[in-house]
Amino acid sequence: MRFRYQAIAVLSGLLVTVTPAIAQPKPSPVPQTSASLNLQQQQELQQLREEKRLHELIKKDLEESKVIGDRVQAEVDRAFSHTTTLLNVLLVVLTLFPILTVLGFWLLRRSVLSELLAEITKSGEEIKRETVEQISAAKQEIEEVTSETKKQLEGMVLEAKQVLKALKEQTAIAQVELNSLSTETKSKFDKAALDLQRVQERVTQLSQQLPTLFPASIKEPVAADNLPRVQAITTELETLQAANPKLTLTPDDYFNQGKALFYEARYKEALAAYDKALELDPDYYEVWNHRGVALGNLQLYTAAIAAFDKALELKPDYYEVWNNRGVALGSLQLYTAAIAAFDKALELKPEYQEAWSNRGIALEFLQQYAAAIASHDKALVLKLGLDGASYSKACSCGSQGEVELAVKHLREAINLNADYREKAKTDSDFDAIREDERFRQLLEE
Repeated sequence: MRFRYQAIAVLSGLLVTVTPAIAQPKPSPVPQTSASLNLQQQQELQQLREEKRLHELIKKDLEESKVIGDRVQAEVDRAFSHTTTLLNVLLVVLTLFPILTVLGFWLLRRSVLSELLAEITKSGEEIKRETVEQISAAKQEIEEVTSETKKQLEGMVLEAKQVLKALKEQTAIAQVELNSLSTETKSKFDKAALDLQRVQERVTQLSQQLPTLFPASIKEPVAADNLPRVQAITTELETLQAANPKLTLTPDDYFNQGKALFYEARYKEALAAYDKALELDPDYYEVWNHRGVALGNLQLYTAAIAAFDKALELKPDYYEVWNNRGVALGSLQLYTAAIAAFDKALELKPEYQEAWSNRGIALEFLQQYAAAIASHDKALVLKLGLDGASYSKACSCGSQGEVELAVKHLREAINLNADYREKAKTDSDFDAIREDERFRQLLEE
């Protein structure tokens, strides 16, 4: 197809060349008038001629193109045959190539191995020679180092022997000093232990002396004769404890010390001693009771009630604690609860004069005067006896000018004990009614 396009191009060139020749015809000797009349026909004729000539040229070109195509086809066949031959040769070469390649590699390998073997043999000899030289040098160096090290070790051994000798001498001296110090220390320790034991015995002795100086009830003060002794023991105990922190005290020791401080009105210090006793024995109910009373004296009534409750938890029939609890409740103006506590104490001990007296006071605050008077009367009888209570009531009424009641109670006391008649003659409680006829008549009977 390419050659055909070339033929058409050549034809186009020929057309370009022929066209100018046709465009310029030689003028024919036609008369002027005929040319002007047949101009169109002349142009058509000229065009037909050109087309005929063009057809002839195309036909000729096509005939030439066929010849050229045959030549091209022959050249192509020849080139294809040559190419096929080359491809066959190449195919044969490629078929033989792996065998030749393997053979070449094998020959190359043998050559390389031969060279490597020669090189290794040469290198082995050189390495052997260098190794022998290095071993020789190393042996010489080791001999030098060994000689030097031997000298250093001998010097170090000599120095170590000297140091060891000095250490043995110092150890002997230190052992002598240690034995001396140990003996001295043991002596001091034994003395200190003996002193501590003596102090411990003294603390125990003082602690045991304190209860003999206390009153029967915590509500009563220490006797005037005993108070200086209590104070002296308390001071000595504090001094011994401060100088000997390792002293071992029992709950009883702390309890007695706390009571001594309590009777000296040192309530905060007494509480500290009570707390130490409770640390050793939390179930010591008597300490809880004394702790509550100390808190009450410090006007810490709520804390006091808590201490009394703890004591009652440990010993529910502790009537003194019920009475103390009632006093704390009364101090908080809880009079109904206080009366209930006093009633519980009287249930456990009906002849408990202090509970009757406290109950009467609580009833007075509740304005229950009749019941209050009955409680006070019971307290007076228990405290003074029947005659003593009657005389006390007579004194009270006499000081207030109540003649009839004073005479009535005084008569009851005299009937029980005639000695009250003589006592009433000089008792100042009756000065307000002393000139009353009824009073004078009773004293003269």
